[in-house]
Amino acid sequence: MDNDSKVINIDNIFTDEYIIPIYQRKYAWGNKEIEQLLEDIINAEGDYYLGTLIVNKKQNGKYEVIDGQQRLTTLYLLMQNLEKKYSPIQFEARKNYDKALKSLGDDGKCNVSELNDGYECIKKYLTKDMFDKITKKLNDVYIVRVQVPENTDLNNYFEVMNTRGEQLELHHIAKARMINELNDDNDKKLAAAIWDACSNMDSYMIMNLTNTIRNNIFENDLSDFKKDLTRTYENINDVWNKLSEKIKEKDSIIDKSSIKSIIDDKEENYEEVEETQDNGANNKLASIISFPYFLLHVNATLLKDKQDNIYDDTKLLENLKEYYKCEDSETKVKEFIYQMMHCRFLFDKYIIKRDMQDNDDATVILKQYKQYTKSMQLINTFSNKIDVKEWVEDADEDGYDKKQDSLVVLESILRITYTSPRNMQWITELLKYTIQNENFGVNDLIALLENFCIDEIKEGIDLDNLSYGNIKRIVFTYLDYLLYRDGYERNGKEIIKKEGDYKVYFRNSVEHFYPRHPDSDNKWSGDDLDSFGNLALITPSANSKFSNLDPKAKIVNMKNIEQSPKLKIMASYIKNGEDWVPDMAKDHEKEMCKILKNEKNRKKI
Repeated sequence: MDNDSKVINIDNIFTDEYIIPIYQRKYAWGNKEIEQLLEDIINAEGDYYLGTLIVNKKQNGKYEVIDGQQRLTTLYLLMQNLEKKYSPIQFEARKNYDKALKSLGDDGKCNVSELNDGYECIKKYLTKDMFDKITKKLNDVYIVRVQVPENTDLNNYFEVMNTRGEQLELHHIAKARMINELNDDNDKKLAAAIWDACSNMDSYMIMNLTNTIRNNIFENDLSDFKKDLTRTYENINDVWNKLSEKIKEKDSIIDKSSIKSIIDDKEENYEEVEETQDNGANNKLASIISFPYFLLHVNATLLKDKQDNIYDDTKLLENLKEYYKCEDSETKVKEFIYQMMHCRFLFDKYIIKRDMQDNDDATVILKQYKQYTKSMQLINTFSNKIDVKEWVEDADEDGYDKKQDSLVVLESILRITYTSPRNMQWITELLKYTIQNENFGVNDLIALLENFCIDEIKEGIDLDNLSYGNIKRIVFTYLDYLLYRDGYERNGKEIIKKEGDYKVYFRNSVEHFYPRHPDSDNKWSGDDLDSFGNLALITPSANSKFSNLDPKAKIVNMKNIEQSPKLKIMASYIKNGEDWVPDMAKDHEKEMCKILKNEKNRKKI
């Protein structure tokens, strides 16, 4: 028998042949999951592991995929887009899939919509720049292929791995192992209720708790924890006992603590909100991170010493085992779960969410729940009307602190800069600050995150030597934030309004304002072409539309121009009909680097 596990470079994964067995579901990844995988590959630093592939080696030498087929199929679609030809994955019960995979690349069409959509998503993502970058990264990205032992009952194994048709994820196992360390049934009940409430990242944790638990944890207006449940504590058992002793028998209780019983729990037996009206309950929200990554941030807030792979979701159990595999595991588990609840409350209050009500044009929000006498309302986090007893329509708008807009823009900028959840350390920094401080305002959080960005720019970035290929995304995105924050004038004319209306788009394509391959014979030198003054960060779709157009042709579509304040300034040079020339790019680069240098040298409080 082969070794139980093998580390394989993803560029070589398809030198072997794979079969998707009959009990596996169809390919179901959408744009979000596909683009996240691509982002993980693009942002890989050094050797990077995408996760595990669980297989069973058959007598004919082919590998039967037990777990990981969604990722494997996506990697195959990627290889097809990269024009790397391998034997296609075989689907045991879906012959139309086999035929469709063979037809990929024939005008990019196949007769299975989900496979075709996945292929087209990757194709749109892979602009010329991205094609080159991801090709170079392939040698550094690996997957761990784990072979199940001989004579394994594969159907039973798959059933355990995919309870109720859903993959058994590491955070489910972590939940089971942690609750298993608690001895009292009431403690198990409380821990499970808190864990379940925190695990739904696309709603507010405070609304997922039962009334009984919520009323015994938070102040009557829901603005903070009760005074006897302090944010920092000396004895977690004292704090935990204050919570546990108040929980009534009507709340759900975990009778068993095996992994299967934890996973099989419906996690839906919460009480209805009693005698309140929630005007924000129907909002379709989307968190910027998933629950496993949130758990890693909670762990990071508790750590005193640096931990390897601190934000690696594949190492979740390894990172959390110090809580449930230690001498005083019961106390450590209580500490982690209480910190998780605390962090989630602060996360909901101070970290942006996407409001998906207008599906095609999601709005970024920063809001909190407020309990009034007769209703519960979702209001802006920084509002001077928070202590109004009775809800009055538009009351929040009258007392709304407009500086919150700047915080939303800054967090949005960080979100599009560090697209991989493994690189979102700014979330940990914000959580730590809000845990350790009580009397702070929106300006304090802005200063904290600005400091984070300044430190990132100071880290190995030479502002006197910026050119295409060596500019970190933070240089583009933070500069755009500074232009929004401070505004910008050129020749006495306002180009960017200070703290004006600005929507942050997901941008990951570096655009050459003067194209690399112009339609005319007038080509710039390499140094001028690749200079920072000729570059801006835009969306992949805008990059595709701009293509090899002349700058004057590009500014006809101002919607694409206005997604980047830097690009808008570049466009202002040629609004009077002038040609965009190297001297303009040099002048623009000098001005933009001056702004960044001033910010880099600014001493923050």
